[in-house]
Amino acid sequence: MLKAKTRYTVKHFRQIVWNGRTFAVIIILYAALILNFVFAGRLLTARKYGANVDMPLGLEAVFILISALFLIYLTFFYEKTLFKRYQRIYPNNVINCTFDENGFTIDECGDTNNLHQQLSYSMCSKAIENREWFVIYISRTSAHIIKKSEITHGTPEELRQLLTENLGNRFKIRRMI
Repeated sequence: MLKAKTRYTVKHFRQIVWNGRTFAVIIILYAALILNFVFAGRLLTARKYGANVDMPLGLEAVFILISALFLIYLTFFYEKTLFKRYQRIYPNNVINCTFDENGFTIDECGDTNNLHQQLSYSMCSKAIENREWFVIYISRTSAHIIKKSEITHGTPEELRQLLTENLGNRFKIRRMI
């Protein structure tokens, strides 16, 4: 029987953002913002060389400013925003996970909630392991994140073996992140 005790931090939320479906959305937003920079740059260039542009002067600068601010927010503040929202809803939350061959149990205890979930591995949509973390997705929008150092009984190798046996091709190992 494997056990882990977790208290979520900003780093836990970073794993969800960069390993999950949110990552694809962020890539699409980055591409759109870069296209916005290109569009605004072309408008500025056209104005410089005297082309007739049917747009109020200075709107290019507004496009560039909004894009730059949004890129900064996505890059540096998005995970912190998610974490602060979580902290407001679940202050002082501690999550105890117990894994065995039949499934796993999640016990969440905090100031505002007490939750007990018993889940089978068939209920997991996927799981990802990287250098420091296990991210176990219950659905497309719900995941449990366990840092390898937070495993209190057992080893990361034992958890990897359990997930490999029970999830099959729904368990991926990503060493690069």
